[in-house]
Amino acid sequence: MNHLTRNDHFQAQALGPLTALEAKSAWPIAPDLTPREREVLRWLATGKTDADIAAMLGISARTVQKHLEHMYVKLGVETRTAAVMRTLGTWGPNL
Repeated sequence: MNHLTRNDHFQAQALGPLTALEAKSAWPIAPDLTPREREVLRWLATGKTDADIAAMLGISARTVQKHLEHMYVKLGVETRTAAVMRTLGTWGPNL
């Protein structure tokens, strides 16, 4: 089931892929993530599903899942929510 709205498509086109500079400055807590992993994480943070992210990025849902698996290891987390929270720094300085 595709949950993408017309606005999602416009937003995806407007945002486009992250540049290397944007990726580094936007997510300073996660410097080891690839630009594509950061892009997946950016959409994850907006509440998009794997299928939604895949459709917007033109990749398969399985590829999105693999990006998530790699991010979890790099960020030291086990869930989607934890990945977003870790990256946004909402766990505080004692992480």
